[in-house]
Amino acid sequence: MLRSSAALALLAACRAAGPAPRVPEPAPLPAEGTSPNEYLRRYGGEWVPEIKNVSDGREWQDAFMKKYAAAYRHYAEEWQQMNVLLAGAPHSPASCGTLSCLKRWHDAALAKIKKYVPETYQPLAEGSLNKTYEHYKKIIEAKEAQSANNSNASASPTLLLASMEPSATPHEQAEWYVNHYAGKWVPKVHNVSDGQEWWKNYMHHHAERYVHYAQDSQRIAREFRNAPANAADCHTLGALKEWRDAQMARTKAFVPKAFQGFTQKAVDDKFEQNKARIAREEAAKAAQSANGTAAAVGLAALPEPTGEQQPDSHMDDYANQWIPHPPSGSSSPEWYINHYAGKNIPKIHNASDRHEWQEHFMNNYAGAYQHYWADAERIQKEFGNAPRHASDCHNLAELEQWRDAQRARMEAFVPKMWQRMASESVDREFQANKSRIAQEHQEANASKPVVSVLLAADAQPASAEEKMDYAEQWIPHPAGGSASPEWYINRYAGHWAPKIRNASNGQEWKSHFLNKYAEAYKHYADDAERLSREYKDAPQRASDANTTEQLEAWKGAQLARIHAFIPKTFQSYAEESVEEGYRQNRARIEEEAAKPAAASRAPAASHVALTANGTSSTAVVTVLLTVSSMGALMMIIAFHLSRRCTERDVMDDSYMQV
Repeated sequence: MLRSSAALALLAACRAAGPAPRVPEPAPLPAEGTSPNEYLRRYGGEWVPEIKNVSDGREWQDAFMKKYAAAYRHYAEEWQQMNVLLAGAPHSPASCGTLSCLKRWHDAALAKIKKYVPETYQPLAEGSLNKTYEHYKKIIEAKEAQSANNSNASASPTLLLASMEPSATPHEQAEWYVNHYAGKWVPKVHNVSDGQEWWKNYMHHHAERYVHYAQDSQRIAREFRNAPANAADCHTLGALKEWRDAQMARTKAFVPKAFQGFTQKAVDDKFEQNKARIAREEAAKAAQSANGTAAAVGLAALPEPTGEQQPDSHMDDYANQWIPHPPSGSSSPEWYINHYAGKNIPKIHNASDRHEWQEHFMNNYAGAYQHYWADAERIQKEFGNAPRHASDCHNLAELEQWRDAQRARMEAFVPKMWQRMASESVDREFQANKSRIAQEHQEANASKPVVSVLLAADAQPASAEEKMDYAEQWIPHPAGGSASPEWYINRYAGHWAPKIRNASNGQEWKSHFLNKYAEAYKHYADDAERLSREYKDAPQRASDANTTEQLEAWKGAQLARIHAFIPKTFQSYAEESVEEGYRQNRARIEEEAAKPAAASRAPAASHVALTANGTSSTAVVTVLLTVSSMGALMMIIAFHLSRRCTERDVMDDSYMQV
């Protein structure tokens, strides 16, 4: 009863605790062919502005300014508007010869003060501006009066100038009040009445990081003022290239460098689409203007490239018009890389050397994946003859071989958290093709007569020579009739194959690969040898352990191998699997250790059971004895009755004789 209560209490506690928390599933990888916008939304999130058309540099500019420079954007806009509105105003009052010209200068300077000078100091700036305005107003009026009255030409201007000289007292100057009461809190402005100087000072101190956007916008507007706004508006290749150059300039000016690759890719794609459209338009125009027959003859007369022509001639004749031209006319591949890729491309000294590209990638990105080479080599040896697809299998043995190969690759290259789904997919495909193979065999046995089978068998090549003759028609033949394996390598692999002197020597292939790529994998062999020495007494499997010490040794060996050969990203999953196996086998060992103790307590329990049931056993024995006694008594009575009957018969016979 106590054990049952404890079990029920434990079950209730487990139910109350709820299910164990599961590791959240990672976000699935994007499908092949995902657009750049999808990458930006998925991996950039809220850090990237919402752009409808990533190839539109102006939209990038507006989005960036809206998101990151909203507090300073209005200064650039107001500066542009001010330049447009005040384009006709003079820059200095000294250049004004009429009151209307001086009035325009005054209004322009006053507008700049209202826009860029803080309200606290606007009265000071306006006061200085008004004094300057009155000063030059009197000069202009004096000149006009002098021209109107030539008789007083020498005296009047002198008197007027003398009357309008500003006071030399510093207390009457606006600058004195600013320096006296504001001190270091006011920007260093030489002329407080010059609104342009106020604007430049403010932009220099508070918006210097964003002022270049306005400058870049003006520069691009000047350089590409004749460029079409949209690629669809272009009807010549020159106009389309001008549109592309303008878009590239806007991209480099306003799009962050981390995302310029997406924008440039979109611009290039749109350029190619519209280039094809322009080519079709030009072809249609040419077809309309020329005679159809003449066009057909002209096309037929085009010379077909011959083997004697050099590749450069093909480039000049057919591909030159479709290739972008660098400024120098003939630049190296590095020019294209720097022009279109920038710093997103690795530092390669010779861009035409594919081996340098390969070595750079292996040195920088392949360190965490080095152990996959050994797994790939092992799987190739074990399952090199297995079919590549389940649909290629036509008997159950081939299908099982395909399944074993798929499971081996899955265990070697698929993370453990995804192996279950991959295994289920392989099993489903196995069952589907197993049914297909069974149906194929059934249909073949039902519809194919024996004679046809014999005839078909006779038609197949019998000897190896006949088989080679049959396959000869499907094998490509070199120009020389019979060539070495090197011919096929140079023909179909080219510069992608390593420089092997003897292509039929497998040892040379192996040595070349190990010397070139496997140097970085050498430490795996050292780690494997070290672990074999340290954990030579550890069981191979957890199920082989019979004591907790052996199980601990197995666990230590497994964790050491995980830390040596599995990338850190996936070590946690492998460690969880080891911990689970450790817990299960520890429970098994403890259960096995508890069985002898339970067996030793069994006789005592039997004795107690007999003692407890003594009363019932005694009652049964009593009943049996009672029944036996009654049977014996009945037998004795029957014996005596039969004996008396016999004696009576004997007495009757004696009496009759007498």
